[in-house]
Amino acid sequence: MVSSDNRASNDLRVENQMLREELEESRAATRRYMQNLAHQLISPLTAIRWAIEGAKSTERISARERLDMLEAAERQATLLVHLINNFRLMSRLEDGSGFTGDDEDWSALDLWEFVNGAIRDYRVLASERGIEISMLGLSLRKASRYCEIRVIDYLAKMALSNVLANAVSYSDAGTVITVGGVRDEEKRLVGVEVASMGVSIKPEEIKQVFRRGFRGRGAAQKRPAGTGVGLFLVQRIMELHSGEATVSAQGKQSSFSLLFPCNGGGDND
Repeated sequence: MVSSDNRASNDLRVENQMLREELEESRAATRRYMQNLAHQLISPLTAIRWAIEGAKSTERISARERLDMLEAAERQATLLVHLINNFRLMSRLEDGSGFTGDDEDWSALDLWEFVNGAIRDYRVLASERGIEISMLGLSLRKASRYCEIRVIDYLAKMALSNVLANAVSYSDAGTVITVGGVRDEEKRLVGVEVASMGVSIKPEEIKQVFRRGFRGRGAAQKRPAGTGVGLFLVQRIMELHSGEATVSAQGKQSSFSLLFPCNGGGDND
């Protein structure tokens, strides 16, 4: 009886120790997340403040210089909105509210405008980094005609924004990011593929890229500050739509696809 009680007591101590270690690991992860969050928010805010102060300066500056400052503020504002939208969605995921899709508005997705709008948001920032973004019109038109897609508009845009933001962040200067249409006829899925050239994704990292908090070695080396939540949110958004987020990589070339289920209609050619 005493021996049985001792074993139970030992098991309880071991379990308590494991729980304490898990709690400390969770706290450490939260601290790292908040530090990265603060860094990522402060950087664009500081740049916006400097740009506005420069544009307001009473010193004699040309109209071109003033416009450059305002465009710099616009670029940083794009990044800031992107970050805040991610963190807002993360908070909804954490408390388990508002992410079932049942109380959201679903609407037909115009793939052409979907892609064109996202490219407009990031084209200036990409250009500043020596990167071009090219829309593959023919493949988009074919994908658009394949079938109708219905989405929660702001979430679908956030998913593409996250993928495109990553492509701009990690592409090499002098390269071209392509955004085109893609479809999986066997699964009746259709959507968008973003291909870029930059940071290598190792084969052993492929299965982890959508895991919350994960950052590949190459990504962490190129841009140390990062939360590792962008692609996690992409996968959650695509799951909500009963679709798929996929990635393929070879060397420094990587492609991310957002595939939505067909809702009917289309040419199927």
